[in-house]
Amino acid sequence: MYRKRSLTTQYGESDLAFVERLLAEEGIAYWFEHEGAASAIAGGSGSGAHGDATLGTHTLVLGDHPEAFGELGAVRHHRSDATERHDGVHNWSIARRWRPVQIRRGSWDYKALAVRATEAGGGVGGMTVVDDDTAGPYAWSDRETGHRYARQQAEALQVGAQTGQGAGTWRHLRAGARFQLVDAGWGGWLGSGTGHGDGARAGTRGGTTGDGAYTCLRVHHCARNNLGAEIFAAVGRALGPIAMQAPALPEAWADDVQRGGDFSSSRAFAGRLGDCGANAANALRGSIPSVDAALSADASTAVATFAGRVRDAVGLGDVLGADEPGAYFYQNAFEAIPAALPYRAITVDGHGVRRHPRPTAHGTQTAIVVSDGAPQLTDRDHRIKVQFPWQRGGNAGNRLSHPSSDDNAPAIGAAWTWVRVAGPWAGDNWGSVFVPRQGQEVLVAFLEGDIDRPVVIGAVYNGQGQADAAHNRIGASAAGATGNAPAWFDGNEHLAVFTGIKSQQLAESQGGGGGYQQLRLDDTPGQGRVQAETTQYASGLTLGHLKAGTDNVRGAERGFGVELTTQASGALRAGAGLLLSTERGRQQLSADGALQQLRQGEQLLQGLQDAAKAQHATLPGEGAALPAQQALRTLQESLQAVQRGSAPGDGIGGGEGEAPGWSAPAIVASSPDGIVSVTPADQVWAAGQQATLSAEQDLQWLTQGEAVLATAGGIVLYAHGNPAPAGKPNQERGIALHAAQGAVSVRAHKHLARVAALTQVTIASTQADVSVAAGTHVLATAAGAYLRLKGADIELGAPGKIEFKATRKNLTGPRSASPDLPELPKTSGDFAQSFALFSLEGVAPEGAKAILFDPDQRGGAWEGQADASGVTTLDVKKAGRNGAR
Repeated sequence: MYRKRSLTTQYGESDLAFVERLLAEEGIAYWFEHEGAASAIAGGSGSGAHGDATLGTHTLVLGDHPEAFGELGAVRHHRSDATERHDGVHNWSIARRWRPVQIRRGSWDYKALAVRATEAGGGVGGMTVVDDDTAGPYAWSDRETGHRYARQQAEALQVGAQTGQGAGTWRHLRAGARFQLVDAGWGGWLGSGTGHGDGARAGTRGGTTGDGAYTCLRVHHCARNNLGAEIFAAVGRALGPIAMQAPALPEAWADDVQRGGDFSSSRAFAGRLGDCGANAANALRGSIPSVDAALSADASTAVATFAGRVRDAVGLGDVLGADEPGAYFYQNAFEAIPAALPYRAITVDGHGVRRHPRPTAHGTQTAIVVSDGAPQLTDRDHRIKVQFPWQRGGNAGNRLSHPSSDDNAPAIGAAWTWVRVAGPWAGDNWGSVFVPRQGQEVLVAFLEGDIDRPVVIGAVYNGQGQADAAHNRIGASAAGATGNAPAWFDGNEHLAVFTGIKSQQLAESQGGGGGYQQLRLDDTPGQGRVQAETTQYASGLTLGHLKAGTDNVRGAERGFGVELTTQASGALRAGAGLLLSTERGRQQLSADGALQQLRQGEQLLQGLQDAAKAQHATLPGEGAALPAQQALRTLQESLQAVQRGSAPGDGIGGGEGEAPGWSAPAIVASSPDGIVSVTPADQVWAAGQQATLSAEQDLQWLTQGEAVLATAGGIVLYAHGNPAPAGKPNQERGIALHAAQGAVSVRAHKHLARVAALTQVTIASTQADVSVAAGTHVLATAAGAYLRLKGADIELGAPGKIEFKATRKNLTGPRSASPDLPELPKTSGDFAQSFALFSLEGVAPEGAKAILFDPDQRGGAWEGQADASGVTTLDVKKAGRNGAR
């Protein structure tokens, strides 16, 4: 029935107040049942005046329903004269008060993200008074518990709504017991309802437990001992039997005895006792403990004020009357409620003052974060465990042990409860994450001042930091507390110019000597910087004024601007385009300089293409524009695209206008003063389609080794031959193939090789031979004259004369010589590197199988499969003069 609480703290309250508060909150009543020993009054040899008197038994009883109270039976409402044979109740009155009859409570539950509302009670007689209040944060764990609390509070209000007060001589009456009051007339009954409406008017009979059934809430006993008889008995024991009549008591004392022994009106009780005579007093002193105690000033004062305290107790003065206690040796005053009502302790009185309140934690407190040995102890919701300095136990911050065997300060995960941590932001899968770690000192606030509702709102530095150095002079303390000094501070020859965030590797959180991640802001005037870095692979990004130094040190100058460094790998990815530029630009992808260079390159390419066509320096089947020209146009169009923005609306302005927004994810590197790309190792430039390399002036290819230029289609080397600019060391223009060492080889393995010039063609060997050889036919001709070498014949012809000039002419018989022709490799036929397959409808047949057929071998030489775009790949090494089907 009673749910386990998430947290209950005894704070600034006694043990009794703590237990009473818990019982009141749970609607549990408590009372004591006393039972004296049978030999408490009987005398015995060697046992003193009071024999074997004991304290009897005293039992604490708890109950939460009316049936838990004991039964005392019936008692009459009757006068309490000395002549009466039975005790009774001679004074009885009832009181009814208006009280709210309906309780409404609400409590915010952060786990359920809702206010858990509950209510109990109901209106009577058409009138409803509602007590509506907020019970504080997560006051109950579920709806059933909340309803039970509301019902108990409604029942507590009804306890004060109808009460009865009485006085009498019934000595068996005790708190926590039910009795039946008989012969009380119409005023003896209190209804079991709410005390509101027609059904609760005085004089109306009814109820669930019968007329006159009540539960006694409290009793105040007022008893007077038979002091006169005790005095004569003591004198007889001390002086022997007395045959004469007992002497009269002093007049002042006798008057009190005649009135019933009310000593409350006299503040000189001890003095009156002294009037009996010094000898009698000395004889009695120590023999009768009650008289001996009465002789002291404290006892005199207690006796004098006893009756007054009884009258003033909880509104019972009107019931007892001012002078009535003196009329009896014993009487009592009591308060009761109808037996049908369950008793609940009232937590708020009629003036709004809380009774049995929870302790109020004023302001904030500091605590130490604890864990089970790990650097951090937290749960899915970033709650942590803390321990306060005032907690006592085996590992307490105050080094005090708990008075009982409990360990309320273990400094481990079992300490106290899970505590939420406040942050600047906390959203659904977004927000700030700063979870305090073991040993940190944190600042704790309490929701609505409730000691049982703590929230960590921050962390504080402690200890004593080293001067001009990292770490703390105090390493650790009790309860696992660590000395925590800031990483950046006023020192190391500068003011406190650093701000930011610095984390620590989890395993080194308590020592502070491990790797870290940080965002550091340097606010030095004129030398500001932002630094985001990690010790992992010495990776970091620095913006602004670059400085050396770690921790709190500002080191030597390192540069200006931006620096991105790492000792591991790096990658820079941009899905919509990347611009690397040293140009000024007002917008992100503004690349005006690059576009200007591309336009000039396109114009240069077009001009040279037109000139080459005019000189027939083209490849067969070449179109009006080279593919490279189209690629340049496409790239320019992509870089000239724009993206437009608009205000998002909903009261949010800004965002209108347009800016460059490339239509293709290109990488553009542009600099008005040059770009350098160097490596001591290999460098690869590759393009899947067109690669254009252009220069407004000169283009140099330099290599210490070999330079290989290979194409699958054809090569056109064209020089327009414009006049050389002034100052050029070589004023000759054209194409020059020079080999300082080695041979120059120009070959056509399949077709013709032509050498043509407008004026002269010179073939010369400065130190050796010039050979002209052909496998079948050599023809040398000029102005109609010719020399033909064909087969085994030599034919010489001219339209004019033919002259042979030599000092010696020798014509001999037939001879032959075989030319030393170069061995030209046999080239394979035309081949395709890939096939693009499409149906008649233009649809790419994804997954279609392709076979390359070799007619000579009468079999397949290669086979592959088309991809999603219908394109297949071909292993060039296996391709020959092949067909395809």
